[in-house]
Amino acid sequence: MEPRTAPAADTLRATAQPRARLAGAPGFVRTMAMPRLHDLAQRLQLARHEAAAEDLLEDTPPSIRLIFKPWRGPWTEELSPPRSMLVLVLASEPEDRIIVRTWLDGEANEPADETSIPTTKVSAAWLESVVLEFVERVLARA
Repeated sequence: MEPRTAPAADTLRATAQPRARLAGAPGFVRTMAMPRLHDLAQRLQLARHEAAAEDLLEDTPPSIRLIFKPWRGPWTEELSPPRSMLVLVLASEPEDRIIVRTWLDGEANEPADETSIPTTKVSAAWLESVVLEFVERVLARA
């Protein structure tokens, strides 16, 4: 029985491309959240997980997402859990809000969890707590 090898270091690595400046909530999310999500994705990759942060703020609806697939380790024959996704969607109806959607199975049609928060309450501490809770939930399933 051969030990499983780690995924390639560049697996799912998102390339940081220069992006246009955005006004309002999308601009705030791009400058506050994206650097933090990219840093987290890199730290997860150092731990041999697959991770990527994607900036979809110019799409409709504007969003950012963290894709994460944990690595179980070299001494297990069990498959890793499916790819998971944390999506932060900017919604403007009826008021400016950020909708947090969590998919614990990337193949699912519906998110496992969905909450929303007014954009006025969004902060680096809030983002960190949401992201760490997501990573903890995914690793608990691994």
